[in-house]
Amino acid sequence: MDQGLFITFDVNPNVNDRSINLPKNIIKLGKSAFYQNNKLRKISFNEKLQIIEEESFKDCLNLETVYFPLKIELNTIPNRCFENCQKLEYISIPSSVDHIKSKAFRNCLSINVLTIPNGIVSIEHDAFEGWKSSQEIVVYKDYGSFSNCKAKVVNLGDKQSEKDDSIRSKESGNRYFAVKCKCGHVSRRYYIPITFGVITRNRKEAAKQARNIPRVKHNHKDAILSCEEISYIEFVEIAEENRLDPYLQINSSYEQKDIKDMIKDRLVKEDRHITKDKKDHKVKSQRYDGKKIIKNYRKYSKYNGL
Repeated sequence: MDQGLFITFDVNPNVNDRSINLPKNIIKLGKSAFYQNNKLRKISFNEKLQIIEEESFKDCLNLETVYFPLKIELNTIPNRCFENCQKLEYISIPSSVDHIKSKAFRNCLSINVLTIPNGIVSIEHDAFEGWKSSQEIVVYKDYGSFSNCKAKVVNLGDKQSEKDDSIRSKESGNRYFAVKCKCGHVSRRYYIPITFGVITRNRKEAAKQARNIPRVKHNHKDAILSCEEISYIEFVEIAEENRLDPYLQINSSYEQKDIKDMIKDRLVKEDRHITKDKKDHKVKSQRYDGKKIIKNYRKYSKYNGL
């Protein structure tokens, strides 16, 4: 495999891997690349991935987590892509996707809520065939009815104007804010920027409330990167995105190790952490008496009348 080229991932060479991070040079998943792989539990895609061909994950009966990075070039979920992935619980469709094809999520019975990004142009009528009444699909526009699908479809676009008006509720005085924060537990030198939705009366209170959210660097003076007022629709989108963020779902350092490769590209270096060469610093602070190092210059100065 030439790591310098962008290539197609046709067949998984490590069929016993439970967790796979797709290499950065992969821009295309070939047809049936992981077909009937019952060992696979987690798959993490790279930002350069552009094409997933049909049936890539069909009949992966134990697949539980599918992680798409926020910035990805993928624009289509193809035919039967995740068909019969009955244990699939976590998947967040990226905003780059325009089309969801036939039977793409057929019999994915463990997804409680699936949010369809506002930018998706078309969804095939049988994309969610077999879904149960206990499941929910959140959309922002009308895609027509889904055949053989009992899932509840919630259309947030139906009352968009009414919900946008709720940005300033005269009765409660509450408003919706998007607060971008520095999140930690990834060493002092780095942070992960994450936006949280906050309901409160003003920007000052929103920033204060966001500081107390778990994983935010609440003791850092510059923990709040930005604070903007948003609509109810945007607030719901942020809440759903955070609900599906694997970094925000972990409860221990052991769990964080499992998603290390998922979050490494999201790390941002703190401005104030400039690497210093301690050895050079020590040499510059040393003083000499001829060739001999003066260990205590204050004491040396006192006895030598300096």
